[in-house]
Amino acid sequence: MRPHRLIDLPLPPSVNAIYRKTRHGVHRSAAYRRWLINADADYLTSGRQPSWTAGPAKIVIEVLQGKGWRSRDLDNMLKPILDWLVTRGMLVDDSAAHVRRVEIYLSQTVLSTPSRVLIRITPATS
Repeated sequence: MRPHRLIDLPLPPSVNAIYRKTRHGVHRSAAYRRWLINADADYLTSGRQPSWTAGPAKIVIEVLQGKGWRSRDLDNMLKPILDWLVTRGMLVDDSAAHVRRVEIYLSQTVLSTPSRVLIRITPATS
C-alpha cells in the first residue's frame, strides 16, 4: 500500500438519503446518483490513477464547509464515502479486516466554493 493517499471529493449525501424505496424495490436516490457521477468526475480530473489498498488501512475524512453547508451528522457521510472507495477499487473491502480505523471531523477551513471532503488513506499501524 502507498504510504499516503489524498482524495478530494464533493460532500456526499447523508446515508439517510442515498436509497429510496418504490413499488419496484429499493433504488439509489437521484441525489446519490448525482454525487457518484460528480465524485468520479472530480477524481478523474484530479489526474490521480486509481489503485487499490491491499493491507489494513486508516481513513481520515476532513469535512470542509463551503457554499450550501448546513449542520449535519458527520457519521451519516461515512457509508457513501466508504462504499465509493470500495466500488472504485481503492479499498478491497470496508470491513474491519481492511479498515482498522475511521476518523471524521469538521475542519476549521471554510471554502468560498461548495463543501467538500478530503479523504486520507494511510496504512494502519496496528
